[in-house]
Amino acid sequence: DGSFAAMLFRASSRFNHSCFPNAGAHAPDSGGFASVADYEPAPLSTFAIEDIAKGEEVCICYLSEIDQLSPASSRQAALQNGWGFTCSCRRCQGSRPLDSRLEGFAENSGYNQSEAFERHRAVGKANRAFRALFDPTSEDYDPPRDDFEASVDRLTKFREDFRFLDKAHCAMQRVRRELLAVFLIDGPDGAVGGRLP
Repeated sequence: DGSFAAMLFRASSRFNHSCFPNAGAHAPDSGGFASVADYEPAPLSTFAIEDIAKGEEVCICYLSEIDQLSPASSRQAALQNGWGFTCSCRRCQGSRPLDSRLEGFAENSGYNQSEAFERHRAVGKANRAFRALFDPTSEDYDPPRDDFEASVDRLTKFREDFRFLDKAHCAMQRVRRELLAVFLIDGPDGAVGGRLP
């Protein structure tokens, strides 16, 4: 329909994927455009994000920010659906111990021992709430808009409602990051920043 620009970068398109990449890529925003015909493509820059040894393969991550912070099962599903392959990088092979915490429960939550606690249902509810806050592709997407205080209340409620999740869980990482941004914007003595836990 001419409203979405798709690009193929000949050299960069040859990079393989890794969930624990040693390089990143960035294309600066070239501003708004009315149609693809008006689009001015921006150059794609590729850069190292860790030391790369001579002869080592340079890999980038194909996943969105949300999927990058997801546990292996979610990443594998996103890669299979979007690119048609199963990743076998060292992170997916289990060499990154933090990965198990991305989908884990807090050790002191008390929920692990509770027979009434249905893990699968609770995690599903947390995922839906998280996607409603942060994932524009979700049909429930409804981020807080134009109300700073309501945004903080909603993020704080997420933390309280899903406190059974490990602090390293991908959803909790993102919510903490958003609350930290509020604190930095409003300051410790601000009307909103001063209320943060």
